[in-house]
Amino acid sequence: MLKVKTTNKCMTEKKYVFDFVFSEIFGIAFEFETSDKPEFVLSYCGLELSFSSEFLEDDTNLNNFVGEINSFELLKPQELTLQSDLFGACFYFLTCYREFGDVKRDKHNRVVCEFKQVETPIVDHIIEFIWCKIAKTWPNLVRREKVFKMNITCDVDQPYLESSTTISKTIRRMVGDIVKRTSVRKMVLTALRYLDFKLGFLYFDPYYKGIFYLMDQAEKHGLKITFYFICRKGVGPYDARYSIEDEIIVKLFSIIKNRGHEIGIHGSYDSYNSEILLKEEVNTLSIALGYRNEKRVLGGRQHYLRWEPGKSQKILESIGLKYDSTLGFADRVGFRVGTSHEHYMYDLYERRKLSLRQKPLIVMECSVFDTNYMGLTDKESALRKMCEMKQKCMDFGGTYTLLWHNSSFNNKSQKEIFDKVVRYNE
Repeated sequence: MLKVKTTNKCMTEKKYVFDFVFSEIFGIAFEFETSDKPEFVLSYCGLELSFSSEFLEDDTNLNNFVGEINSFELLKPQELTLQSDLFGACFYFLTCYREFGDVKRDKHNRVVCEFKQVETPIVDHIIEFIWCKIAKTWPNLVRREKVFKMNITCDVDQPYLESSTTISKTIRRMVGDIVKRTSVRKMVLTALRYLDFKLGFLYFDPYYKGIFYLMDQAEKHGLKITFYFICRKGVGPYDARYSIEDEIIVKLFSIIKNRGHEIGIHGSYDSYNSEILLKEEVNTLSIALGYRNEKRVLGGRQHYLRWEPGKSQKILESIGLKYDSTLGFADRVGFRVGTSHEHYMYDLYERRKLSLRQKPLIVMECSVFDTNYMGLTDKESALRKMCEMKQKCMDFGGTYTLLWHNSSFNNKSQKEIFDKVVRYNE
């Protein structure tokens, strides 16, 4: 068995990162052996390979989150060496270490991306660098095969147009169609959508049809969609306007389940910071889905990608969720945790590995299209960026988690971009 010689400092953290790199990615068993040298020495079949170790040799690093840019964020794939603190860097990114300090946040209290190399999966590059050195030292050592996965998800913020739900909202919309949009056609369509909604068909509703479009396209490629539903109706500006007890939603749940797709929790706006709220919402969804005994909601994503480092992950773990898929930046596509690989999360406050797994969010379509974010409004630029991110995940046998809202199929261009991203390099 491969031995890893290192000091006995920060052993919980060292075990966490070596479990990820060697057990999960390489599929190679290892065991630690205490040494007095502050480095990592891999020993196998009479040969040794040494890696630098600095960050995980000092316990104060685990008690002083300053929120400043660390030198790890300046690492470039082409500049990696055995003298780079490779395992320390992996730990830094996987745990979102810097976000535990005083970092810039937006109006939703979300961490703003200040990491210039966010579009580079630096942890994945580090892992491949480590493997190259291992393979050169021990040519007969075999690693686990790389397997790329496509993970398409949909946050169902609005399952249907809110303007179709009441006569007053419909009339207000119709007036806007004439006065602001100067379109008789749109006014007629608004009226038809109201009648359509009342009859329970939603044939003319683009948001509702978007859910079916996602399933149809995914099934053509043998893929499944995970739909995240909000389970708390509210009146605030960021609350859901639908109830999962509505007849339309009940029928929709049945259709999604019968077609073999997954339904998860989309934690309401304030639930990222409240165990009471999120637990109640998960229980509500479990009842709506008819889950009994051991069957449960497996995971979810927080509304507006709101996340409180050190607290949100513990809340999700404590209520029994198996995974989360919130960790991507709202304002940028890329690799917030440095990797495209799913992994167990870590509690930096209690210094322990969690049972909760993270499915890193790589691309959200709003991040690409929205002028408040990346603002890639032309089709070719948007498509190029999304495919570029997918290719990087493919290069490392990772998982390309794509978030595409059902409300983002408002024109032919958006449908074409989605279709091409799914088909890219099949």
